[in-house]
Amino acid sequence: MPTPTALTLDISGSRAMLALVSAAGELTDVTEVRNVTYNAAEYWPAILDAAAALAVSAQPRSELVGVGVSFGGPVDRDGNVISVHVPGWAGVDVGGGLSARLGLPAKVENDANCGALGEYWFGHWGQVHTIVFMTCSTGIGSGIVSDGWLFKGARGLAGEVGHNTVNPLGRPCVCGSRGCLERQCSGSAMGERSGLPHAKALFDAVASGDEQARAVLEAIFEDYGRGIAAVQHAYDPDLITIGGGVSLAGAALTRPVAEQARRWMMRERREHLRLEPASLGLHSQLYGAAALVLEPRR
Repeated sequence: MPTPTALTLDISGSRAMLALVSAAGELTDVTEVRNVTYNAAEYWPAILDAAAALAVSAQPRSELVGVGVSFGGPVDRDGNVISVHVPGWAGVDVGGGLSARLGLPAKVENDANCGALGEYWFGHWGQVHTIVFMTCSTGIGSGIVSDGWLFKGARGLAGEVGHNTVNPLGRPCVCGSRGCLERQCSGSAMGERSGLPHAKALFDAVASGDEQARAVLEAIFEDYGRGIAAVQHAYDPDLITIGGGVSLAGAALTRPVAEQARRWMMRERREHLRLEPASLGLHSQLYGAAALVLEPRR
């Protein structure tokens, strides 16, 4: 008998990942569409074509029950994309376009929210009540799931912890503020603050004994720690988990950031902090997109 399965997409500015995720948590058929031209007029049709091809290949071994989409930008409570992260994206009906092309119900959610759903429903954490998922790559965003429910806020925009100020004398941010967690500690910020091409180069330089790189990274950890402390105080989660490309640094990221965070936390709550890399690696959002259509409690 075919297994109930979601067709899932994780759409960012540079690439879209597609996969099948079963109700049992099996992820298969992972494929990628690169945004070569950085224009949605060509990028979006290519995504639709890839989704249609994946839907055909899924039959008859899987029972497709819907399409879940993780989108790399703000999404309102009705599933409408309200952020333009590549030229020409404004006005694209992501959910409606997929539903019309595939003949399946489709749901769209912000990528950080999907990451939180993925880690909550499919992650390897045992029983937890509240998870905060923070994605750290080009930017920093977060999603909060408590007792199975995604916390979305009045307009669907909750979780913008990347724009909490962690250093009032820090770097100006495109949001209009300065010293935001995203501008101080994202993967792109790590590269800019160190003068190296990307975050991995910074971690590699520190591992090789570069003391200047170490000083930069320690300053980043201090800023990051302030942001994590604020998240812990605000949401009192069982777990804060970090996904995205920077999370591949593993304990080299989470351990020193947790140490810094405890410096800024209430003494009696320091022992409650649990900061870990995402258990699903770079696939948290794909799993979370599946949860949008496989698990009804949203």
